[in-house]
Amino acid sequence: VRVRTWPLAPSATTRRLRSARPFFFMHVFPHRVSSDGLQSSKTRASKQPYCAKEFQNELDSIRLRQPPDAPLRVVEAGPHLGDCLLWAAARAGCVGRLRATGYDVIHQLVALIRKSADRNGMQSCVEAK
Repeated sequence: VRVRTWPLAPSATTRRLRSARPFFFMHVFPHRVSSDGLQSSKTRASKQPYCAKEFQNELDSIRLRQPPDAPLRVVEAGPHLGDCLLWAAARAGCVGRLRATGYDVIHQLVALIRKSADRNGMQSCVEAK
C-alpha cells in the first residue's frame, strides 16, 4: 500500500517541515477480517499509517529543536505493521540521522516490517526484532 507521510494534524510550528519522502510503501495483511485485517483495510482505504498524531507532532517538534544532523532514535514496543517506524523514516529521512527499532513477539509482523523496510530502501535505519 502506498502511504502518505504528511502528518495527520500538524501543529502550527511543525507545519513548515517537509518530509524526506512524500510517501512510502507498507506491506499489510491480505485478509480483511480480524483486528489485523481491519487495520490493514483502514490503511489501504485511507492511505495513512496507523500512527498517532501525537507521535507525529512530537517527532517533528524534536526535529525542529535539534540541529539537522543530530542523531534521532525511535524505539517502539509492539509496532504492529511498523506504521510509526516507517513514517518516521520517511518523514525524517534515513541518511545518517534516524535509527528506528521495533520489537514485536509476533514473527509475521516482524517479517512484514522488514519487507516494508526493504521495499523502501530503509534497511539502514529501520529494523524489527
